[in-house]
Amino acid sequence: MKSILESIYMFGLRNLIFLNYLITGAKPLFKLIRSLNVEDKICILNGYINLAFVESYLSMNNRGLEKLVEYCNKFSNKTSSIDSTKIDINKQLLIDQIFWGVQQSTACFPNSKCLEEAFSQFIILRKKGIAAEMVIGINNPLKVGLDAHAWIEINGNIVDGMFLTSSVYKPIIRVPNI
Repeated sequence: MKSILESIYMFGLRNLIFLNYLITGAKPLFKLIRSLNVEDKICILNGYINLAFVESYLSMNNRGLEKLVEYCNKFSNKTSSIDSTKIDINKQLLIDQIFWGVQQSTACFPNSKCLEEAFSQFIILRKKGIAAEMVIGINNPLKVGLDAHAWIEINGNIVDGMFLTSSVYKPIIRVPNI
């Protein structure tokens, strides 16, 4: 008979952390999706699962961000570039649904910030074939107390977020880093 520690090792600590995030957010998730149509439920569930995945990566240890960036860089060759001036209405609707689903599912993860949202949106966009970039920027690195923000860009255009992002925050990390 296997010990509990052997079972945890076999299952993987990250998977256990991921399951913990899924279970912890389940009650607010059910309240959130209860009265929605099927399409909206799918959008939120997709955002929810990806947020739980990102949260589990980031909470693992002090290398969580580094490991998540490594994971996301694997998507660099899996999409084709989309000219943002030629995004058709269906592609724009898909992008809007992805952002809405992730933003709505943050209600299940009260500690989620722009970093978790941007990583989640990035992963979903790339899996759907949209060549998005996740950007982390800092505001005035010389001032006391670091102010950072994360956002999504497609062909260098900010998709969602603060309209001043590119003028206020200096990008320090771009994912995928190609």
